[in-house]
Amino acid sequence: MGASPDSNFSLEPLRLSEIPAPAEREVLRLLGYREGTMRLEAPMRSVLDDARARALSLLRGAVDLAICSNPASLGAGELFARAEVVLVGVATIGAALEEEAERLVANGAWTLGLVLDAYGSAAAERLVIEVNARICKEAERLGLRAGRRISPGYAGWPLLAQHALFAALGPATAGVQLLESAIMTPRKSVSFAVPLGRDLDSESPELGCRFCDMPNCEYRRRPREENL
Repeated sequence: MGASPDSNFSLEPLRLSEIPAPAEREVLRLLGYREGTMRLEAPMRSVLDDARARALSLLRGAVDLAICSNPASLGAGELFARAEVVLVGVATIGAALEEEAERLVANGAWTLGLVLDAYGSAAAERLVIEVNARICKEAERLGLRAGRRISPGYAGWPLLAQHALFAALGPATAGVQLLESAIMTPRKSVSFAVPLGRDLDSESPELGCRFCDMPNCEYRRRPREENL
């Protein structure tokens, strides 16, 4: 019998505060650019450089995680049926960047504000991908497998299940507040769950798109695959 996930899974190496800088191509993708199909003119290049400098000075990363030993309590139906435990978490880049983006838009700097907002979205996702990669490594160390990371509102897990996820997290929520509507503040925050167990299919941190049935998601990296 392998190690017990509850007793041996180390959460401390996963609580990142430094956010890896998002790739520019990811920011451009969120803005509607398609790699190799659109040429950036000098004015847009200048805006991108300005937004990146502002973003890197405004990111305030925080992550909190908890082990949920009762996956059924998360309201996810059969999604975690094969998991021994589920690691739940929330990550955020803080409120400073979105506040600056809103200020820029309010003052008429629409393009810069929108690009800065896209940097924030890319940074939040980049933070979660990094945490997920570390979860996979820690699971492997214990002889476990980490299944695909999903969030409430995706892949058949209702958005209102955010409340169950935050209940599992307890008081440590990386400074993120959950509204009654199940929306998080700051907005550039990501809640998630990763199933852990010995009878799971290992999953790359970036392959979740192939399971998701949201047709118009701006974060989609690859098409949904049928018959999985």
